[in-house]
Amino acid sequence: MKLYIDSSYRTSLGVGFYNRYRELRALDQYLKANRTLIVYGPRNVGKSELMSYWIKKNSSGGFFLVVDAREKRVDSLGFNTDRLKPDFQRFREELTGIVKTHLEKKSTLIGILLEIIAMVRDVIRQYLSKELIIFVDEFHLLPGYFGDATSSRELMKDLEAVAGLLAKRSDINARLIATISEGFLVMDHELRSRLVGYSTGYFLVEEMDGAHFKALFDEYSGRWGCNVGYSGFISIVGGVPGYLRDICPRSRDDLKTYILNMVGDFEYAISVIGKRMGIGSRRVIEMIYRLFIDGYPAQRDPDLYDVGRMLVERNIAYIKYTDRGMVFRPQINLYKKIVELAYREGTDSLMDLSSRIDFL
Repeated sequence: MKLYIDSSYRTSLGVGFYNRYRELRALDQYLKANRTLIVYGPRNVGKSELMSYWIKKNSSGGFFLVVDAREKRVDSLGFNTDRLKPDFQRFREELTGIVKTHLEKKSTLIGILLEIIAMVRDVIRQYLSKELIIFVDEFHLLPGYFGDATSSRELMKDLEAVAGLLAKRSDINARLIATISEGFLVMDHELRSRLVGYSTGYFLVEEMDGAHFKALFDEYSGRWGCNVGYSGFISIVGGVPGYLRDICPRSRDDLKTYILNMVGDFEYAISVIGKRMGIGSRRVIEMIYRLFIDGYPAQRDPDLYDVGRMLVERNIAYIKYTDRGMVFRPQINLYKKIVELAYREGTDSLMDLSSRIDFL
């Protein structure tokens, strides 16, 4: 297998860019077909890194406005063309200043985008045939929404309004790309139904394949060190690069505590699900086994779907749409392994297995 590695590029981990060749090619096709693209997947899987890499490799083909909702930071790429050079610095400062002001005022997605489009549209029309691509990283963390269920509903309404605006206004040569880790927004049927006909696509980013992740792991551990071996790391989280910085510095005792905390959080989620559904924890574990191990399509069983939805809400699982239908997958390998062991042991408590945690 030939590895795809761009050693000239440095990721936030301080290593080259690995893998994602399939995703990079698919992104081009998805953006040709959709005006609004929602990029989702497990935590720490590399959604933001993938999009940052794609943007930098394509910055000569359009105007990119990059909004980091988590860090409240704004940047722009692709504006320094020859035709715009005399006014580039002023234009860039005005544009980023507008977005920063909106972030400080805790504006909503629609409020930010409408002013961006109003300002940039005439510039694009006057100087170039290129389009504006607005990338909002972790857009559910925009300060106008972050907080409660009511704000999440407002986000959904605004996303519908933005998608409709971009899809129906031919004079607005713009596209929106938004990354999100909160999977409940992606699986919300009301939102998905609202976006039908509005040129909206969903792009799933999953863990890296073994060969590429092994190469990345070797470079990272060689540069920065790692107290966990490759097989141990894979057993805990899988090929999810964002966990390297979190797990590698930990001592064995610290790592054991870290794992036990994750198991405890999972067990608490199981107890909450059981209470909401009026069933025991053992039954919940059996249902999660069907989802994680058997890969049973959840749309065939309303109770399984409810369990999966609640796991997604707690970032235990993520959703994937396949040829078989809707399936739920564990965010990290630990959740799959501990459920499989609990199911086979017949226990109703994950923490009962804590004395055997070394199997991980």
